[in-house]
Amino acid sequence: MLTKELEKRVNASIKETERLLEKARQKYINAQKYLDMEIADNLKLGNSDDANNLARERVKECEDRIQELEDHLDELNKKIPAYYFYNGFSKPKRIDPYNTELESNYLGDRTVQFMEEHTEYINESDREYNNQMALFNVYRNPTLEELQDANRGMCLDENTYLEEFIKKN
Repeated sequence: MLTKELEKRVNASIKETERLLEKARQKYINAQKYLDMEIADNLKLGNSDDANNLARERVKECEDRIQELEDHLDELNKKIPAYYFYNGFSKPKRIDPYNTELESNYLGDRTVQFMEEHTEYINESDREYNNQMALFNVYRNPTLEELQDANRGMCLDENTYLEEFIKKN
């Protein structure tokens, strides 16, 4: 298991990579739009399809950059446990347990209690950790079944808000 400090640094790298990935996806969208415009313009001008090669290369570069960042993100994610907050009101959200504030409508700020419990159960199996931390709606490396159980406990359809999670796993 990683040290707390190393885990924080990896989490910071994950956030930065996610930011870069979002920018790369936007660049890809823009490059694809430019390619579409180039194709239309060259078609009107009667130019051969080869005139679009430069724009196609740009799209390919963007695709390669996205793949590179996604691979890097996958590698980073494998280095640390994945913690998720899931309360049945939206899709599971990946969190950094050391930089998360937990609020309850009824009990107020639960951050201190969460960190105490997190520290107590951090060395337990994922299953045991999740059984104890479900009180805070926090799960470590959750299985689909664990999140579906949470949904059933909230009287939701078992796959509500889990579509992306199902696709990833």
